[in-house]
Amino acid sequence: MNQLTKFALLSLLLTGSLLVSSCAAIASLLPTPAGDTEQPTGISPTSQAPEAATQGDLPLPALATPYADSPAAGICAEAPGEAVISVEIFPDIPSPRCLKVTADQKLRVVNRTDFALQLSLGRLEQTLQPQAETVLDAPFGDYLAPGVHILRAEPFSGPEILLVE
Repeated sequence: MNQLTKFALLSLLLTGSLLVSSCAAIASLLPTPAGDTEQPTGISPTSQAPEAATQGDLPLPALATPYADSPAAGICAEAPGEAVISVEIFPDIPSPRCLKVTADQKLRVVNRTDFALQLSLGRLEQTLQPQAETVLDAPFGDYLAPGVHILRAEPFSGPEILLVE
């Protein structure tokens, strides 16, 4: 083999090696599908407590991470002493736009639209039919870390939830 052929072969092997290692690195970052687990009716966690499941060597989070320390809405409605805090989802703006809650309170959601809502908050997910209501049975402190979270109410917007310690 001449010098140019040896160089071309070596370059090809090096490039292939780098490509394989890059693909392996990217694949290690992708989530792996979770197995089927039995869930309570109506509420299904999207992640599990660290002792219940791990992904590779990293434990899955037990509490949802807040996206902010203070709400964009400014003023948040409060209901101190109430065990269940209520929010209504309308086609335009939720009422209230922001809720200040404590770890032991629960959330009641009322669907004031003509569409089924896909609710999600932390690791909880649920479908709420038109003009119906539901109570998320888990207290906020069981699935949210202190800070601001958003109750997703697709296809509409939901309120900010400010969990205070």
